[in-house]
Amino acid sequence: MANDADHVAAILPEPFVVLGQKLKPLTLGHLFWLEKLDCKSVGNLNDLICAILVCSSDWQSFERTASSWSLRLRLRVWQWRLSWRWRKDKGGPLKAINLFNQYLNEACTPPDVFTKGENNGKIGTPWLYHLKAVLQSKLGYTRAEALSLTMREAVYDYYAQAELNGTIELVSESDREMQRIANENHNRLQELGRERFGSFN
Repeated sequence: MANDADHVAAILPEPFVVLGQKLKPLTLGHLFWLEKLDCKSVGNLNDLICAILVCSSDWQSFERTASSWSLRLRLRVWQWRLSWRWRKDKGGPLKAINLFNQYLNEACTPPDVFTKGENNGKIGTPWLYHLKAVLQSKLGYTRAEALSLTMREAVYDYYAQAELNGTIELVSESDREMQRIANENHNRLQELGRERFGSFN
């Protein structure tokens, strides 16, 4: 569902702090780096350390870091520091991993939409590249601007232009409320049917 809070968060996302590091608002550029380093889906400590190093800097700054000889050293230092820290906090790794994955999910989750016409939403191009191409070709962003756009803003811009083109319609709060009322009425009818007819489904 798209509501006012979602739209505001797309422009002004809340900050995340993981392992004492304040993460930058997640951008398209960050996600390309996470995919390149195979840590977009964080499931272990090494993935987490790598992902935090990427996302605690601007994506352009990390591009310079990635080509530096010091990157491997920084990863080793982090591993050593955390191994000592988590000897006393056994649940620490899982909490940090879950928090980082929440950071990813909040940034990347699209709004609910109704699809119009024969558009089935299927694309052959990888999603991130497709999003970047639409931002540049349809909305006029330069390559650097598209990669620097926060993911929530990029996603909402993408769906907003699709709605303007008439291929989708964003699900509104009133749509959601109507669905809730319909579900309640359906449940009431089901209960009434069971009361009167016993095995009614």
